Amino acid sequence: MNPESGSAPREIKENAVFEANHDLTLREADQVSEQPVVAETMPRGHLSSLREHILHLPEYENYKNQPIKLENFDSVLEEFWKHVGQSPKPEEVKTGEVLDSLVKGIRGGVSDYYKSLLSLQRVGKKEFLVDREAYKEETQYRDQRRKIVHDALISDLKAFHRYCYQVLPKKFGISVATENFFKGPELNNRDFIGNWAFETEQGRRLEDAVRVIDSKLSGKKEEAESTH
Repeated sequence: MNPESGSAPREIKENAVFEANHDLTLREADQVSEQPVVAETMPRGHLSSLREHILHLPEYENYKNQPIKLENFDSVLEEFWKHVGQSPKPEEVKTGEVLDSLVKGIRGGVSDYYKSLLSLQRVGKKEFLVDREAYKEETQYRDQRRKIVHDALISDLKAFHRYCYQVLPKKFGISVATENFFKGPELNNRDFIGNWAFETEQGRRLEDAVRVIDSKLSGKKEEAESTH
């Protein structure tokens, strides 16, 4: 008998279990990030297990190693206000307000893109089986929403890039490290920006879930110690 004859079904089964656990970890982490109160209902053992699973997710590891983080955008705004001092001129105030608006737009755009793409991926298959036309219309509607969010995010990123490498150096003498942000060609690559936005928000939520879990575990430990 071929010793490998039974390995394929076992491998397929193991992969299926891995994918199911992987998807469950992502969903639970998402819930904990959006609604920290959810962690209150989870047993300590489950929280510890979820935390360990999150820390070993490839999505989390990739996020931690990603060079372009949302905090990079915040740092430019902070550096600008530090540079102009406590008594900024009207032009400096206006520039600061524009930068602040762009940073908020980028943060919001990243979050909205993540949610719009998930929404598109989660269009009900059951609905498709019942009404193919309704499924098609809903899919087109959600995809159009995703494209609108995508366009707005790219627009904000390009405007921020222009301020970083044209306005701030020329008008205010502020240099921004090029390795902390996108290069020109990357800003014209929709797939690149879309992938970055999704992975960034997903990673941020995973990191946020770990923070919430750590807080809850610490609280549960203190609560348990106080009862003894």
